[in-house]
This record gives sequence, C-alpha cells and structure tokens, in this order.
Amino acid sequence: MKSFYHPTKARSGAVPHILGLSASPVLRSNLKELGAIEANLDSVCITPRHHRQDLFKHVHHPRLQRLAYIRCEARGTANASHVFEVLRKLSQRLLDRHGTPRSLLGLEAGFGRIGKPTRRDISTELSDQVRKFCNKAAHVHEELGPSAAAYFIPHTAEVIRNKAELAKASAFHVQKKDELVNQLRDAFDQEGITQAPDVMSLRIQLSLKVEQLIAFLECQEPETFSGLIFVQQRATVSVLRTILSSHPRTMSKFRCATFVGLSSSAHAKLVLSELFDEEAQKDTVPDFRAGKKDLVIATDALEEGIDVAVCNLVICFKTPPSLESYIQRRGRARMQASQYVIMVPNDSVQTQLNSWSELEDALINMYQDDDRERTRTAGSERGHELVDGWLYVETTGAYLTAEKAMAHLHHFCDIMPRQRYTETRPEFSFEESRSGSITCTVTLPNCVSSTL
Repeated sequence: MKSFYHPTKARSGAVPHILGLSASPVLRSNLKELGAIEANLDSVCITPRHHRQDLFKHVHHPRLQRLAYIRCEARGTANASHVFEVLRKLSQRLLDRHGTPRSLLGLEAGFGRIGKPTRRDISTELSDQVRKFCNKAAHVHEELGPSAAAYFIPHTAEVIRNKAELAKASAFHVQKKDELVNQLRDAFDQEGITQAPDVMSLRIQLSLKVEQLIAFLECQEPETFSGLIFVQQRATVSVLRTILSSHPRTMSKFRCATFVGLSSSAHAKLVLSELFDEEAQKDTVPDFRAGKKDLVIATDALEEGIDVAVCNLVICFKTPPSLESYIQRRGRARMQASQYVIMVPNDSVQTQLNSWSELEDALINMYQDDDRERTRTAGSERGHELVDGWLYVETTGAYLTAEKAMAHLHHFCDIMPRQRYTETRPEFSFEESRSGSITCTVTLPNCVSSTL
C-alpha cells in the first residue's frame, strides 16, 4: 500500500476499491492501531448497524466464565520429578562437553559446504536446544504437575530416538540430533531411567490447575459436548491430551485430539520437545467437524480458520495473551448457549478480562460512529522498521524499495550459473565508524561480471 497504492492515488491515478474483513483489527489493545490500519488501507472500519438485531439472531456470543484454580505454589512442589533434576545435570554436561574442540570435530564433519559455522556456533546451538528443552519441561511441570514432567522428559527422548523424520533431515541435522538424543539416553541410563513411565502414573501428582479442569469437564454432558482447549505451548498439548485420555474421570467421556502449528523450517525438526504426530493431526479438524472427535487440545494455531457450528465450549487453559486472541478464541464457540471459559489463578484480579471487555465496547462504538473521521496518519504496524529510499525507473516502470532490495539481490545471485565448489550467495560485512554510522559491503559471487 505504501509503495504502490498511496503514491498512485497521490498522482490521481486509478486505484482499486478495498474491502477487508476482520474480527479483530486491533492487535495490541491500543485504540490508535485502528487509525493506523484505516490509513494503510485507505478505508473506514465499520460494523453492521441497521440490521444488527437480525445479525444477533444468528450469531451467538458465548457466556464468559471465570474458572479459578489454586496456584501450584500453594500446593507445594517439593517432590519435583527426579528426571527433571537429571535434565538439569544433562544441560550442564552438554555445555561442558561441547565447549572443547575435540568433541566438535564429528559435528563439523556434518557440514558438506564452505563456510562452516565456528565451534562457538555449534556448541551454542547444542546448548540452546537443551536449554529450550529444560524450559519446556519446567513449563509442563508448572502447568500440569510433577508427574506430567516425569512423563514428558523421558518420553520425549524416546519419541525423538524413533522418529522417522530423522531420515528426511540433512546429514548435519541427523548427526546433531543423534548426539543430543544419545546424551539424553546416557543420562537417563546413569540415573536408572531407561523408559518412559506408564501413562497411568500421570494421575499421581497433577497440578491443581489440571484437577480443576478435569472437575469442570466431568460436569459436561458428553452427548452434546464439542469443545476446544487452548494452551500456551506445544509441549503442553500432547501431555494434556494423554492425561485427559487416560484419567479415569475423563477417559470414557471424551474423544480427544491435538492440533499445533507446523513449521516448514528444517531447524524445527531439531526441537527436543515434540510429542505430537504430524500425520495424525491432519485429520483433527475434519474429525472435529464430523463429530468423531469432541475435544481438541490446541495452540493458538487454531484460533483462526476453523468454523465448527456445533462447538459449544472454548477453554483457555491460560489467559489469552492479547485482545486479538481473546476475541478470536471466543469466536470458535459458535453454538447457541455455548461457554467461553478462562482459567485464572484464584488470587488474581479480573482486571485484564474487564479491560478487554471495555476496550471491545469502545471499538464497537467507534465502528458504529458515522461521524468518526478517518485517521490520515501514514504508517503501519511495522512502520518503525521501514527504511526510506526507493528507486524508480520511468522507462520500464520498475520500482525498488529498500525493504525489497535484499530479496532481489539474493534472487539475482541465486540464478547465476552454478559451478562445483563455488558459492553463489552474496556475503555481507559491516563496519561502524566512530561517529556511529554503519557501512555495509556486499561481495557478489565470482561468476558475476566485473562490469556490474
């Protein structure tokens, strides 16, 4: 819009009419964002007014319910999982081991290209993977309880060890993941933990938050039930599903499934905390629509893009992070007389929920105000990241902005003739002067003509 639409309109050129549809034009609970998106799209944000009552006959807002639970600290977690302590020791062991050059020789051999990462790069990546694993295990421990963490940690190592997608990853990725898995396995063996605990052990020491959730679900009518549970992290999804599918109070009442967002990045395959089955979750949404599954545990990836008319319950296992999530999740409960449940600690105040309701009311009033003038300020959500400067060739109509220059440069180098043992990617170096200005030097591949 900034590069083409607004300059064309300023020259009195022909521009298209714009219609945008959104359930939440404001993302970060700031009313000024509405003016920014209106300025960007050269449009006015409105909502139905004349037939609003007719609209509400077919659109049913769920009843908001606050489900309080006692924080884990109130119960005490002195008997934290033994394997959780093993994982802490493993993290330090990996840091010590991969800080030595000798231990990195085998890992470096996995790079079959010029420009290998330094030893520091590799050791940092290895320690970073385990650090993230520790953080996710701690999150599972806090949200679901010690027995959930005791199940999550060794079961993750077991799943990764047998994952079929190892064969699909690059040589370095396979070697690096195997190195980490072997370290996990050795650490568990040394502590006498050779396999994941039985799922029946999950019920031994759950968090009071999970027990409150189970008590609430137990009161639901299974004949008409169709619900979603939104959790914060992917690691929580599979463990919570296993708990609900094996707990005697819920196992016979619900047909559970999971859904998380998928990443096409090769580095995503390295994460030591993924228990979900990508193939199995492909049927989650169709099965939920068809009624084959009636309870889906999901991350925010399912906030948008799913429309199930029979869904009558949405539970936020953790308070929504933004107004956008608050509105989007509520919109998943489509059925009449449905419920929108948000779990909050019993010692917390309801300030956040009240502020979102007030902000939503203020936005609706703005949408319905016919006399409201559109904000003319330019800029967008990423306005502070934009770099001024552009190149326009009148003879051809070519238009290049500073933001798109990098993409064009990489594309130009990528289509250069390829030769064995040569690298076609551009290289960048930066120098900072005493005055604080930064100069970037781009080195193009040798195959590029020197005349350029």
